[in-house]
Amino acid sequence: MKILIYDNKVVGHHLEYLHHWYSEACLNSNEFFFLVNKDFDQVKDKFHWEKTNNIKFVFLNDEEQKISEDQKLLKSAWRMSFVIRKYVKEFQIDRVWLVMFMELMPFLPFFLPKGVLVSGIVYSIYLYNKVKFRGLRLVLENLRYAIISKHFNVERIYILNDSEMTLLLNEKFKSRKFKYLPDPVPDIDKSKLSLIRNEFPINSDDIVYLHFGAMDYRKGTIELLKAINMLPEKIAQNKFFIFAGKVNSKMREDFYEVLKNNKNYSRIKVFDEFCSYEFLNNLCLSCDAIMIPYKSAAQSSGVVGYASFFKKPVIGPAFAMIGKIIKKYSLGIVLDEITPESIKKTLCLQLPSVSNNYYKEHSVDSFNRVIFESIDSN
Repeated sequence: MKILIYDNKVVGHHLEYLHHWYSEACLNSNEFFFLVNKDFDQVKDKFHWEKTNNIKFVFLNDEEQKISEDQKLLKSAWRMSFVIRKYVKEFQIDRVWLVMFMELMPFLPFFLPKGVLVSGIVYSIYLYNKVKFRGLRLVLENLRYAIISKHFNVERIYILNDSEMTLLLNEKFKSRKFKYLPDPVPDIDKSKLSLIRNEFPINSDDIVYLHFGAMDYRKGTIELLKAINMLPEKIAQNKFFIFAGKVNSKMREDFYEVLKNNKNYSRIKVFDEFCSYEFLNNLCLSCDAIMIPYKSAAQSSGVVGYASFFKKPVIGPAFAMIGKIIKKYSLGIVLDEITPESIKKTLCLQLPSVSNNYYKEHSVDSFNRVIFESIDSN
């Protein structure tokens, strides 16, 4: 059997997922073709990719890459379906796996030859977003899901990290194709990590709050900065804040304006860059709490997994999928709304101890087992 795995992004969880599948594919007897963009060569050294004869990397050409990055999503989905079909025919593919399933829906199933099945991950659940999806747009999104749930070329639709939503979607669309997929937490060797608090002007009794990953408006990054500025001096004097991750270009001006005028500026350290996994792991080990004041919470967050693994409480939204996960697994403190005032109040609270059952139930093995089950059973 020949499997084509496609993702046009190679950052964050995209690269992690590709590596998880690659590692499992090394142990599998089937042939795998990883279709990725050329940026992969710049980031591949973040992981070890064991050489094997049953796996080949295929790179999108410049024109295909432009198509995949088109911000007009339906147009991009339509044109990329032609691209995927080209590679399916060229390599005589039997299965197509998509890291981001909905980016090519509902068109791709209609472009695939009969007998070629497609599966993929649904990262963001539209039913949580009542503001964005309403009226005609909600009708169209329901239609899109109805089409893929019935199409004979669609094999499995993996709902990332939400078992309740998986059941609801199967019931809503009278289908069995929606499958629950745990969001994997990497098994990190803590013995190779180091505490790095001493590298910053952090006192031994300081409480360190970490906010990491790509930063933009939907992550609540600006609200967090404003909340820090609102902290009374007596509260702020034993707190330290680390921002680690590339600041989105659209938010950059606002971010540095709020940062520059922050009265607690000396208590903030910013790493505006693509941070290595090793560095982020050291930060997770060294901090006391992890901040995820996301305004967009309709999708899973890998940050939650890291927090659970390092036994650090998270401070995040009380709503949608992320809120459900934090509350279900007792992972930290939730915010009913994402505003500077609500975050500021939370920063004044004592940090709770947290459960660590989450990462045990979300291993890379369990993630791969669900994905590879479809071909291992054949």
